[in-house]
Amino acid sequence: IPGAVAAATRSRPFGGRTAFQPAIVTFDATRALLLCRTAGARSELFGSRTEDGGRHWSAPMPVGLPNSGSGIAALRLAQGRLLLAFNDTTTGRDNLRLAVSDDEGRTWRRGPTVVREADAEFSYPFLLQTDDDRIHLAFTWKREAIRHVEFSPSWLEASLTGGAP
Repeated sequence: IPGAVAAATRSRPFGGRTAFQPAIVTFDATRALLLCRTAGARSELFGSRTEDGGRHWSAPMPVGLPNSGSGIAALRLAQGRLLLAFNDTTTGRDNLRLAVSDDEGRTWRRGPTVVREADAEFSYPFLLQTDDDRIHLAFTWKREAIRHVEFSPSWLEASLTGGAP
């Protein structure tokens, strides 16, 4: 945006170096959700919220999904629902799954598993929704290539309800 100025604010939602590889989704100009993996023995995803544009963050809380020490991707879809790509396990990266939240990340429903293979690695997801409403997921496939999956919001909804799109 020409002429736009952004102010950088230094804050530590988790109080230091206990969490990393954040995925941030914004709800409006001041409210956002930060999801991330943690350092140490906790094999789960944590979330923190801001109501003041990132100046202050809530205490980190588990979001009810596992994490195997791997990166995640989160996206606020055009319809308002949150979409998460993550490894649905506490060990390894042998699957990549989607989850959705209809309440700004307070609760999550597991969606379809995009890929699963024993002893393989599927990691570092990235999510994007394009102007035509299509959702794109890119991820590292077996540390050999980047894979791309494209789907519609209707496919996602059908996969959550058990129906076929």
